[in-house]
Amino acid sequence: GTSGHIPTVGGGNDLFITSTVEGLNIAVAEPQQVRVMSATGAIIFSGMVQTAVDVALPATGVFVVTGENEVHKILH
Repeated sequence: GTSGHIPTVGGGNDLFITSTVEGLNIAVAEPQQVRVMSATGAIIFSGMVQTAVDVALPATGVFVVTGENEVHKILH
């Protein structure tokens, strides 16, 4: 589960991304390398996620979340 959050991206995917007050909660179906980048390419987060991670975002805007098998554009 994602700590009570309802995934905003799902449906058979490996990544489950939920908006939080500070940024994003990213839950994974299987442990994998995850990266969050700004629209300009700046890396906000990069690391191995076992179950879930909260990522604080510096501002509102478009962010790219990549896993080992998926890429998602997120507006926050």
